[in-house]
Amino acid sequence: MRLKYFATLLLIFSIALCCYCNSNKKKLFSFFGRSVTFGEFKQWCDCRTLELPVKDEDSIALFKKMALELILCDMAQRDGFCESEYFKRIERVLYWSYLSSSYINYRLIKSEYREQAFDLAFIRLNIPEVEPKAKEKIIEDKIALALFIIAQLKEGKDFQSLAEKYSEDKIYRDIYPMSAIDSSLLNFLRTIKDGEFIAFPVILNNSIFIVKRYASYDLKYSDIIKRIKSKTLLERFKSSVEAEYGNYLFSENLPEFKEAISLIDRAYFNNKNEVLFSWDGDTFTTGDFDELLSLFAFLKNDNTVAQYSLLDKREEARKIFQERIISGLAQKDNFLLTESFIQSWNCRRFSFISGLYKYSYIKEKYKETSKETPSQKELLSLKIKLEEELLSRSNFTVY
Repeated sequence: MRLKYFATLLLIFSIALCCYCNSNKKKLFSFFGRSVTFGEFKQWCDCRTLELPVKDEDSIALFKKMALELILCDMAQRDGFCESEYFKRIERVLYWSYLSSSYINYRLIKSEYREQAFDLAFIRLNIPEVEPKAKEKIIEDKIALALFIIAQLKEGKDFQSLAEKYSEDKIYRDIYPMSAIDSSLLNFLRTIKDGEFIAFPVILNNSIFIVKRYASYDLKYSDIIKRIKSKTLLERFKSSVEAEYGNYLFSENLPEFKEAISLIDRAYFNNKNEVLFSWDGDTFTTGDFDELLSLFAFLKNDNTVAQYSLLDKREEARKIFQERIISGLAQKDNFLLTESFIQSWNCRRFSFISGLYKYSYIKEKYKETSKETPSQKELLSLKIKLEEELLSRSNFTVY
């Protein structure tokens, strides 16, 4: 009987394994005669967990994005672009960024740090700053409106539709760590269950709130990544781990660290050759920095370009310096030898090569027809035309 039981289990496992292998080999789309399988596409998506849409209707757009990356990488390799000084200079900074964020994620997943949080929705009614007598009348009116909304909730009306109608704050639902919630509100939240709302208006910080508690969590970092993806909580988790690096930096590298920060804080970003920092043989200049800002603006999907003040530029430079340091810690920790990083970097490098090549290629093409420096809007327009042309020539087909 026991033998028969194990034989059945083995059969089920074999069938499941065959199904998984077959699904991994299933062809999803093709271009230039090259087919991409489900397994390849899944690996490509896994390297971009936090930046890709997850809706089914976006699948074709993701297929096209992957196809374009591979086409452009092939063009870059044949063009000798990956051997150019420009590519090597900029890729190293993108590498610092990717290595540092991968290492932080690795440390977060391993860490014991936990965070309690509530999934909350708010309907917010603001109290404007006016003279006291007028303010009293406004508060009375707002409380009356809040009680009217609560009465509708008690009748079974949908919270979200009421929030869309009455809330004076567009962001009315998010995951909030308990440590970031006002203590008086937290006391009220503990008196209700998941799915319930506080049965009276709550006045906080010159606003009146109607609050619904959707869920409560005791979270590890992996829970956030898999289930919630809340930016607020992600940043708190990252801060908890980055604090370790801060302590390490000041204790082990105090003179060098102070010197590098001093260079950044004194910089005016007026020329291309100003050194922003030097660390472990790497020198990062204002010329490198300008190229990165242009590249990031170019890779955006809209036509807006961020306007950087001197303060913003110094903050961005500090961020790049921090990424350089953390990437160095990752090397010392032998993180580069882990299989997960090797696989993810090999896959992610395609997007860096394709993005840099596309940017460089379009800038050069523009120079052939005009002496003027192209605006970001013009570059983005040329980028869209290039992508459409490549896809139309590639015989892009979805199975």
